[in-house]
Amino acid sequence: MRGINVGGRNRLPMADLRRIFTDAGCSSVNTYIQSGNVVFSADIKSAERFAGRIGAAIEAEFGFRPGIQLLTGKELEQAIANNPYSDAVEDPKSLHVAFLDQMPGNANVQRVKKLLAPSESCKLIGHNLYLHAPDGIAR
Repeated sequence: MRGINVGGRNRLPMADLRRIFTDAGCSSVNTYIQSGNVVFSADIKSAERFAGRIGAAIEAEFGFRPGIQLLTGKELEQAIANNPYSDAVEDPKSLHVAFLDQMPGNANVQRVKKLLAPSESCKLIGHNLYLHAPDGIAR
């Protein structure tokens, strides 16, 4: 989910989010903190249709429709395998990955790189942008 529980806006309690996924036929539904990240099992024929169904349920109950991106377990495993910062595994809070729904142009990647602190680096691999920030990202 994109844009939920950020700055006090688009509040969506994780218990309600788990219920929405369970009501949609999912099992083993788990959420991660207040992030909107949901891990679940389901037999989904169309990711687009399923995301639309979840989005509509959230909008009906909470009055906003978040961006939804679905990844398979295999895609998550591939993202882990492709991690270009294997040394960062020792300090997991320093490693971040953004799952992009479309490929950014080279100009956008260069803009991101200009924002990096001297200790930071990022790499785009497929649709995943990896960020290594050993000094944290709270700035």
